[in-house]
Amino acid sequence: MKKIDYKISSIAIILIVIAIVSYTNWETVSKIILTILESRELTFIIWSFLITIGIIHYVKNQIINVSSLLSSMEKMILDTVSQFV
Repeated sequence: MKKIDYKISSIAIILIVIAIVSYTNWETVSKIILTILESRELTFIIWSFLITIGIIHYVKNQIINVSSLLSSMEKMILDTVSQFV
């Protein structure tokens, strides 16, 4: 018999309960969500976060691309030198 992961099961049950409560009280929940989402500060924070994550991924990919380019150039140079030796 497989072992049940109680943490994942309990989180799934909590999310189902939240979904049911949100569905039954949708008018109140939608007002709260819209009030939060209309906040200018929250919009600024979300956009700042997304831009920061985008910059981090761009820089990380550039570093990976440069490192792979350097390793391929090094291999090409070593292959060329080994032909002459």
